[in-house]
Formats: sequence, C-alpha cells, structure tokens
Amino acid sequence: MPLPHPVIRAVATFYIKNVLGLDKLEWLHYGSKIKPRFAMATITLKDIPDELHEALKKRASLNRRTRNTEILTCLEATVQSGPIDVDSYLHRIRLLRKKVSGRLSNRELKALKEEGRP
Repeated sequence: MPLPHPVIRAVATFYIKNVLGLDKLEWLHYGSKIKPRFAMATITLKDIPDELHEALKKRASLNRRTRNTEILTCLEATVQSGPIDVDSYLHRIRLLRKKVSGRLSNRELKALKEEGRP
C-alpha cells in the first residue's frame, strides 16, 4: 500500500507528536500504526472453564469492574503481594483474641471489623 498524501502524513505526524506526545509514527504495509512509549503487554486466556468464567463475571459485576479489570486486580493481588510475616500476623490474631471472650455479638463483630478504618 502506498504512503498517504504528504499533507495527510504531515497532519498525522503533527497530531501524533504535539497532541498525543509520541515520538514516532511507524508505517506498516497495511496502513499506519502508532507505536506509543507506554504500550502494555497483552495476554490471551484460552480454555477457561464455563464455571470459572461465570464466577469471574459475577465477581466483576459485584465489584463494579470490567472482566479485564477484575482479572488484573486478581493478578496484582496474587503476583505483586509480598511474603506474609507469620510472626506479625499471629501476634495480631492473639491481640484480637484477648479482646474477645466467648461468642461475639453482631455489634461487637461489626465494631472489630471497622476498628482502624477511616
């Protein structure tokens, strides 16, 4: 495919550099393609079981997210989470147990859940 008219190319180049803030317009055989500096990787998932897909759609809906955003959130929580400090975690559990004796009422449980939250 031939390159576009020089005026069209000049306008496109101006737009890409000055409006989009990109350095380069890459011309390919099938037309033009903007190659931004901030391009992100894409992953395609295959063979997702129907039950898992339905659960994902439900979870995304409950969290008011798209399926893509829900998947990214799950991946970030799993992959980017740091190691758990077991001793610190157990210490917090023991402190909570000292505050509570016997069974919790709904009021006590709600107060404990909201403790330390804004």
